[in-house]
Amino acid sequence: MIIIGAGVVIVGLTGLGVQAVRGNNTVSSQRHAAIMHDAAVDNAFYRCLDVQTRSLVSPGEPVWLVAGSFGDLVTLIKGVGNWVTIADRLSSAQATVELRDNVAGGQTCLGTVVVAKDTTPHHGGDRVRIGSGASVPGVGPPPAPPL
Repeated sequence: MIIIGAGVVIVGLTGLGVQAVRGNNTVSSQRHAAIMHDAAVDNAFYRCLDVQTRSLVSPGEPVWLVAGSFGDLVTLIKGVGNWVTIADRLSSAQATVELRDNVAGGQTCLGTVVVAKDTTPHHGGDRVRIGSGASVPGVGPPPAPPL
């Protein structure tokens, strides 16, 4: 009985040791300089989208999200989905919010800007506003996180 108990303890401690080494390797790999830089760029990109959107719409103001692709919709939701009020239909939205990619200039988030269009006509046409207040220099989407 003591031999079986000792065997269980040895197997358990070995398993814990192996998992501790694997966990340490995972943390060490995530603290690599390139990965930390990519994570900082990713955070800056989504923060930029957040600030630009806040310059266009207020929390509680119902908006309709417009996206040219599923990727743009996911990007928009990742950037502002935690605070923006998404309207259940276009007719109840006060504005549409969308991303415009491949924009040249200094006030972009890696070449992307947030655009809002009022859903009610103003002075004979739709008012289009471009987000402001933050920028991240560069072009293209943020680097993909490691898996």
